[in-house]
Amino acid sequence: MKNTIIKLATVALVAGAINAEAQVKYKVSRSEDLRKYTVSMIPEKSLKANESIIGTMQVTLKVKSDESFVLGKVTSENAEADWKNGAMLRSPSGGKGYDYISFDLRSMGSRAYSFKEGEEVKLFTFENAGNVAEASIALIDNDDDLTKSSKNEFNIKNHISVLGFGRRNAYSGNIANAAFDEIARKISIQNIYPNPSANQEVTIEWKNLSEDQNGELMVIVSDPSTGREIMKKQVKMALGQQAIKMEVNDLEEGSYLVGLMKDGVKFGSTQKLHIVK
Repeated sequence: MKNTIIKLATVALVAGAINAEAQVKYKVSRSEDLRKYTVSMIPEKSLKANESIIGTMQVTLKVKSDESFVLGKVTSENAEADWKNGAMLRSPSGGKGYDYISFDLRSMGSRAYSFKEGEEVKLFTFENAGNVAEASIALIDNDDDLTKSSKNEFNIKNHISVLGFGRRNAYSGNIANAAFDEIARKISIQNIYPNPSANQEVTIEWKNLSEDQNGELMVIVSDPSTGREIMKKQVKMALGQQAIKMEVNDLEEGSYLVGLMKDGVKFGSTQKLHIVK
């Protein structure tokens, strides 16, 4: 009998460990007006309704201190869940030039959300009420400088405890917004002028809604019939509405395609440029 009990206990522990491995990722996305953000979670395994009880949940984001971000309205996407902004820390010691904003799920023991593998669940939205619409908000991860610092007195981190995932923190990281299929939706050529052009230079405008601010973009002018690159100009990644001027006096009369490239990959829609002599 004693051996049977030990075996059953061992099975239960193993099952709990398996469940604990299935975790939850966070995601933040920005609306086209740059001011409204949506925070979501993506479960990595499905849970039954009686397992989908959230004990506590915390989401933390950061923004560069010199961007003067002001937290505006916070709205829960599910009426049964009560999200509130918690700590708002301005340039904390150990934060290396960032401000931190934490949001907490106040309704402990919540059954508001379902957990289906790979299915995005919107948690809440918040607004930027500051003067700088292009503030670069990003989710932290639990390897952030402040999270690992001994000076993290406000317990800044990401956290979620779910009955079906065991007692430990089930947060496992963030969904990156830098995949090329998402970049293609978030960065696009908006306008070219004058067009048609007989001038020596044209202005090319594009909009960047991607949270990825690393590296450079390449603006490419190509032959529409062959795809051959004729001109290109490198620009730094930056958020919001962008524009550059390109000299086109060496282009022969005709039509060309203007597009974008990142890390050697072309993406997004193109615009036609017409040169007249």
